[in-house]
Amino acid sequence: MIRIEKQIPGQNGCIPVCARAVLRVRGLTAPSEKALTDVMRRDAVPGESGFEMLNRSLRTLGVGAAFTIFKPNRSDLLDELNMHFREQRPVLFPHFVAQNLFHCIVVTRFRGLEIECHDPATGLSDYRETSSLVGIWSGDLAVLH
Repeated sequence: MIRIEKQIPGQNGCIPVCARAVLRVRGLTAPSEKALTDVMRRDAVPGESGFEMLNRSLRTLGVGAAFTIFKPNRSDLLDELNMHFREQRPVLFPHFVAQNLFHCIVVTRFRGLEIECHDPATGLSDYRETSSLVGIWSGDLAVLH
């Protein structure tokens, strides 16, 4: 079961907090949010996605795991999520919260017309309407394999 932490205010650490939750649920040692965020910022490469920065940071910190990045078509998004959910793989799900500003959450399963979401901004888990999440999805997903 995913246990999401609340991200450190001002760190913009939603991706590191989500990654930590998924690493822990898979029984892997996870670097601290601060360590991941610091390496992601320090070694940032122009044009690199947040998930690419995450994977590079995990390598730098000696974590023997990486996230696979998927970029399904919007029309295939629910099928892609369902495939991962059936295999009990939590998905890092970035979505827009404002123009050119995104936030990452972990999604883990469907419940009717809703998706179970784990949000590092609040440190809480809840269910959100599937159609509204699809509408704000930023275009990629990351899954720990």
